[in-house]
This record gives sequence, C-alpha cells and structure tokens, in this order.
Amino acid sequence: MKTKYLICPLMAFCAVARGQETGKAERITDPQKIVNSTTYDLGDHRLTVEELTKEALPMPPPAPPTELRPSATPHRSLFRQQLGFLSLGSSVYRRNGQPTRSLITYRPPGKSSTIIFWSSADWSLLSGTGKLTDPDGKTWHLMLMLTSYDLDQNTAAFRKTPAPAIPEFSPGSTTCQIVSGNATVEDMAPIYLFQAYYDANLLALKAAWAKRMDDQKRLAAEEKANPPQPEDVFVQYRILSPEEIVSPERNPSAPEP
Repeated sequence: MKTKYLICPLMAFCAVARGQETGKAERITDPQKIVNSTTYDLGDHRLTVEELTKEALPMPPPAPPTELRPSATPHRSLFRQQLGFLSLGSSVYRRNGQPTRSLITYRPPGKSSTIIFWSSADWSLLSGTGKLTDPDGKTWHLMLMLTSYDLDQNTAAFRKTPAPAIPEFSPGSTTCQIVSGNATVEDMAPIYLFQAYYDANLLALKAAWAKRMDDQKRLAAEEKANPPQPEDVFVQYRILSPEEIVSPERNPSAPEP
C-alpha cells in the first residue's frame, strides 16, 4: 500500500506537502478525519483518493531562514575548487575482431563550446568508476551518458546515416583524436586522468563490466519469473482555507520569488 499526502489550495492544483520525502507515508484511517473517499478500479490495482480535515493534515512548519556566514564563504569557495564534474556523451562502437572505440562529446567545465574526440578506450568500462582524484587533489565525478553500437548487428541503423569513420590508433596507451573544438591541455586534463586509470586497471574494469552485465541479466530473469505485484495506491489531501493561502500580495513580509 502506497500513501501520499497532498495539501490543495482552494480552487487550484494540488501541491505535495509531505509523504514523498519518506517514500511511504502512514495512511490516516480515522473516519472522523476523512471528509470523503473515492476509489477507482485500475484493473491490476486500485486508486483511492481521500480528502482530509485540517486536523488530520496540518500545514508543514515554515523552513527556518538560512543565512550564509561570511566566515563560511572561503571554505565553500575552496570546496568548489576541489570538486569537478565531468559530463560526457559517449558513443561506443564495437565490431568483432577489431578494438572498441569511443566517440566522446565533451563540454569542459566553465566553457560554452563543445569538444568532440575519438578515444581508443572503451569508455563503457569506465561507467562504474564514479570519481577520481587528480595529482592536485581535485576530485572529478564522472557523469557518462552512454550509447553502444554493435557494427556487426546494427547495419540497418546506419542506412540513412552511415556509421562514422573510425580512425586508426597505434597500439599502446590510450590516446585521443580531436574531431572538433579547440581543446586545451587544461580542458583535456580530466579526460587524461580517466584514460590513465583505464590503462592501469583495464583487467579489473573488464571484470566489473562483465559482472554488471551478468547482474542485469539475472535481475531481468528474476523479474520476468516473479513479476512484482501492483499495490493499491492511496492519495490523501486537504484543501487550504483562504487564510492559509500565503502569497507576496497577502503577506508583504514574504520575500520575492
């Protein structure tokens, strides 16, 4: 049984008041606190919508004011300097008998232009890496949007737009080939950090990727054999009275949005 609590302004749409933060809320069952109840049959489960009294669902307390202390500003600035986010789009191309290659789309932090480059690494193996720390102590968090193409099986997918020409790479350490964009050494530093990690931990990365694939297949098979049973859903709400509706016009002391 899933329960959500809502508080609705008068003649307006519903806004979540509480219940989502805890996942499953405890349903109010006291009939004296339920104004009306309607149940809808959705086939494999039922949806029950119940209006509550003010006593059953009071307004949540206002959030305490937050003030940024001047002394905390330097620490926050230092924290930001030691934290980086590497957001990449990676198209990984595989073909039997040939090395896997990755076409990366990358916008360096703080830049408005995009860099596109080929990498001789299989970046799908890095999808579970999470974060790495560079020699200067800055921690880079990897956010990888991954698409994989099997060039032996997806021929039809490239009839309108042929597969890109994959460049040749010399054997050895992972290298890059810039396709477009003005990439500086500073821009590429976090890329080189992850590629160096890839070279140093390739066997472990392959084993971790194989385990993730096996786990996905196992979970899919388990879910197919034992599909989850839909639960009945309860939505409980109440309507705000006019004096409870707070807006900048009604409350001059309220801050501007």
